[in-house]
Amino acid sequence: MVKTLGADVLVIENLAWKEAYYELSAKLINVSTDKELVTYMVKTARPATDNDAAPMFFRDSEDGPFLIIPRGDPTHFAPFKYPTCDKCPDPNYSEVARRKKIEGTFGFMATVSDQGQATQIASVNSIDPGLTASALQAVRSWRFKPAVGLDGKPIAVRVPVEFTFRLAH
Repeated sequence: MVKTLGADVLVIENLAWKEAYYELSAKLINVSTDKELVTYMVKTARPATDNDAAPMFFRDSEDGPFLIIPRGDPTHFAPFKYPTCDKCPDPNYSEVARRKKIEGTFGFMATVSDQGQATQIASVNSIDPGLTASALQAVRSWRFKPAVGLDGKPIAVRVPVEFTFRLAH
């Protein structure tokens, strides 16, 4: 899928919460050769003041979206709330995909703005270009109730989105 989008390099990142530290790892992959260019990992000690149960909020820039790392039970962090789908119709399942009996799950990362719109949508995995295009079109039309920060105000966040295309058997 990455090749069809014209990308030269794929970046895969992971942030893991460990008992005594945070671990950030990243891989850069050359798309044309499917070879790993570089891998790195950074461990950062968790501060003693870190509350093990509270969600973590990361932000790339002052006006960028938050990346929220859930920890513990988020229902205990009023007024914090994740974004929820308000109007999220399913994507079209094309006749071509039905005839080919294509089924599977597509993953995306999207920013849900503080206005409840999906922006900066990126495909994480795909099994069919046509269904991926249909899923992207659907996500662009979705409307959300935005995430609410710990201060009670709407915030933009990066969230995973998944679609499962399944034929009725």
